[in-house]
Amino acid sequence: RQQDRAATHANRGLIYFTLGNPAAAERDYTAALALNPPADQRAALLLNRGNLHFVRQNYQKALADYDQALKLGLSQTQIPHFNRGLALAQLNQPDAALAAYRAALAALPGWPPAQQKIAQLQSAPPPQ
Repeated sequence: RQQDRAATHANRGLIYFTLGNPAAAERDYTAALALNPPADQRAALLLNRGNLHFVRQNYQKALADYDQALKLGLSQTQIPHFNRGLALAQLNQPDAALAAYRAALAALPGWPPAQQKIAQLQSAPPPQ
């Protein structure tokens, strides 16, 4: 079944990512997405592939995958919002990063990682 093959690619992609082989991980995540799995599985795959892009410093690609994961209705929306904030901060977009962290906090009120990033950005000196 296609859904089983998609899950196999997803699992293998995660293993490759964990073992430090990002190229192989990306191939498997992309292959799994090409099999058009159900929306919840697609969202998780996009989140994982976005994390892979982030680690590889491909922040625009990471943002695109995080945005798609959110559109598909990922159940824990605080995670892609928070990860968007991390990518936006790397792209030197502190206002957009702050908005993303606030969205993460709105999705999961009181979530310490989002609270910490918001506090860091609010206490940072303004850009020169």
